[in-house]
Amino acid sequence: MSLEGDPYHNFLLDEYGIQVPVFPWRHHGKRYIRISAQLYNHVDEYKFLAWALRDSL
Repeated sequence: MSLEGDPYHNFLLDEYGIQVPVFPWRHHGKRYIRISAQLYNHVDEYKFLAWALRDSL
């Protein structure tokens, strides 16, 4: 279930079930990802995000 917005955001959501904001960095022609480090997030979730980023880039 894709949301409108950055295509990479939609890809991560559709392929990995990861919802993380992806923003353009216009001055450099790149994107950045904003993660949230909260007590309710588990370290395994961050590891899965890192794996998904390595796997998809």
